[in-house]
Amino acid sequence: MSQINFGHVKNFVALQAKLIAELNRCFASPLQDAPKRGRFKLSEYTWCFKKHGMGFRFLRLQSPRIIIEAHEYLSNSGVIDAWRMLLYLESLGLKPEAELIDLYLYEQCRAGLLFPLGSRSYELVPLE
Repeated sequence: MSQINFGHVKNFVALQAKLIAELNRCFASPLQDAPKRGRFKLSEYTWCFKKHGMGFRFLRLQSPRIIIEAHEYLSNSGVIDAWRMLLYLESLGLKPEAELIDLYLYEQCRAGLLFPLGSRSYELVPLE
């Protein structure tokens, strides 16, 4: 579990929030209006997106080719789960075990840093 730390969680959530905000800026209702596939520029990077189910997968085209998977709770950019973290960490070149990510997120919930949403999804607790 040493490969994952709370910095990874915060960085993921911040990047996911920026990507979803840009998607919302480009499309009034992304799940209805966005094409199945597309791309946009965010800061100095070009991101591709693929719409699927109730969410989107984002892929940064420049190295490292970061993956952000927003597969549910699209209206809440602070949501995180083990699947999202696994894809994100692997895209950073880390190789954590999915079970350890799930355990880590649960421990962060018990520590009061994440709020449980059900079905092993969590929301980042805002700092006051």
